[in-house]
Amino acid sequence: MLPSHIPTGAARAIIVTKHGIAQFINLYHRLKSRHGDQLKWGDEIEYTVVKFDHENKKVRVSCRAEELLSRLQAQEEVNALLGTVNHFLWRPEFAAYMIEGTPGVPYGGLLACFNVVEANMIVRRVEVQKLLKKVNALLGTVNHFLWRPEFAAYMIEGTPGVPYGGLLACFNVVEANMIVRRVEVQKLLKKGESILSISFPALGTHDFTDPPMKPTPYKKGPGQSIFFPEDAVFGGHPRFKNLVKNIRGRRGEKVAINVPIFKDKNTPKPYIEDLSALGEGDMISAAKPDHIYMDHMGFGMGCCCLQVTFQAVNVDEARWLYDQLTPITPILLALSAATPIFRSKLADVDSRWDIISASVDDRTAEERGLVPLKHSKWNIAKSRYDTTDCYIYPCSVPYNDIPLQQLRDGNIDEPLAKHIAHMFIRDPLQVFRERIEQDDEKSTEHFETIQSSNWMNMRFKPPPPDAPEIGWRVEFRPTEVQLTDFENAAYCCFVVLLTRVIISFRLTYLLPISMVTENMKRAQKRDAVTKQKFLFRKSLATCKSSPENLKGTPQCGEPSEEIEEMTINEIINGKEGDDTFPGLVPLIKQYLDSADVDARWHPVPWSTPPYKVETYPYYFFFSVTEGLTKTWALCWSPTLCGRWKT
Repeated sequence: MLPSHIPTGAARAIIVTKHGIAQFINLYHRLKSRHGDQLKWGDEIEYTVVKFDHENKKVRVSCRAEELLSRLQAQEEVNALLGTVNHFLWRPEFAAYMIEGTPGVPYGGLLACFNVVEANMIVRRVEVQKLLKKVNALLGTVNHFLWRPEFAAYMIEGTPGVPYGGLLACFNVVEANMIVRRVEVQKLLKKGESILSISFPALGTHDFTDPPMKPTPYKKGPGQSIFFPEDAVFGGHPRFKNLVKNIRGRRGEKVAINVPIFKDKNTPKPYIEDLSALGEGDMISAAKPDHIYMDHMGFGMGCCCLQVTFQAVNVDEARWLYDQLTPITPILLALSAATPIFRSKLADVDSRWDIISASVDDRTAEERGLVPLKHSKWNIAKSRYDTTDCYIYPCSVPYNDIPLQQLRDGNIDEPLAKHIAHMFIRDPLQVFRERIEQDDEKSTEHFETIQSSNWMNMRFKPPPPDAPEIGWRVEFRPTEVQLTDFENAAYCCFVVLLTRVIISFRLTYLLPISMVTENMKRAQKRDAVTKQKFLFRKSLATCKSSPENLKGTPQCGEPSEEIEEMTINEIINGKEGDDTFPGLVPLIKQYLDSADVDARWHPVPWSTPPYKVETYPYYFFFSVTEGLTKTWALCWSPTLCGRWKT
């Protein structure tokens, strides 16, 4: 069953859009009264499979993700038959060398759940490593993870087999789950192969894949890149190559990604790369001086990411957390920035965000405002992969400063209707002919077709119709994946603890939505973690219309003017000598104290030489003890791939 080609399926696209909205309306009214779900949460880690050629001192991506996933997922099927718990989930990613791993079930809401985040990540990594070393699959053993494909043939995605819970004790298993997850893959790796949580810095260079693959710009293919081979895209499902083809087809040309190059005293001025040996004419005309040029979706979707999804008690809490975490997304992007190299060239940015955004930008020249509107309906300011355009909780409306009618007629309140409408200005990127006819009362397939191809910094996730145990969820998406399971677990635990702070103290971090977009731009700049300032609320405020207080009409006040520029250090650790804003980490400490657990804070070695304390913000460990459980989580770590000076 092959997807239809979007340019020749415009009529089907209109049907999918119209019925996708109808499906959301029906789902919302059916489940809007659902209440009482406990906090459950999980992470998604995308891994790159690499192969070391020690003789030639070369590292390549190993495009064996499809083979690895077939064996990793075989255990999931066995466990489903036996009723055994999956500790990890594995899924494909964009490239043939990528896989995505998540916990098999969500972590819980207890603080102790934080203790197992890193362990789950480590075991996840080991699981893949095993596959690369020996032939025997893991049949007959308990699979604590779920594995899924990602975009590239070298990527896999791993998740916990079951969600973490809401107890503090659940934090004890997060790192452990990640550790075992990695071990599970490592079992299956061949000699010289390894599973890394990293965005491979040499994508698009000569001979970067194993087995060797060559770009085919002169042949009819999905991407026609001069750098990125089509076979490096995951081939186990038609979705990924069809996304490449349909994005290029809808745009009317190849995607154009230009990243500012880092300039030192030896960099030519201007820096102009000679690409004539790779292509000619339109193949290279989009390259800009002083930039690193890339021309394929794989340069963006072939990067690895770290995401956290958590379940809310009801739809109101999910919407409220979506809004309150949105201003936090640029802060975590700057903190975790770990992608300073593209095509083996050092860039003048530290993050993947705009690169992915450009790699999936299917807007026509008219929609981008380059030529007057003639065939397109409207100008669209952003790519499909970008920051959210609106808040969705009722009392957040004043901060929304940036085909609504069907949703309003369907009795969807205005903030949520605007959110859905912003997504549905996009055409579906693939339409299955055989799946056009749907029962809008029961199915959400057309809604998910649009929802899943809008990649924003936050994602609002309704309950799936075929999984009654799953409630309203929110996904936190900006964080860059780190080299170690310890760091990945720390970022996950930090975000989940912050949600508990927001709910317990009813805090609001809302900024005008345009300021969030501005902060995301600043977060990607080189050394943003130490050199940039970010727009943030300068004093604590509580939300009078938080879900537990909301009765009747929300109290929508005027937007706060108490906003100023702060450094990352001030936002995380508080402003010295200023009690109006204590910082996010002290707020978490206060929450742990109020939860009647032992919370002890210790500065870690990074706050002492060789890193200068006065130059680099403080870093903290926190330990949480509840009964016999204990967690050590890193609230903030230096980016190992960044430019840290001694």
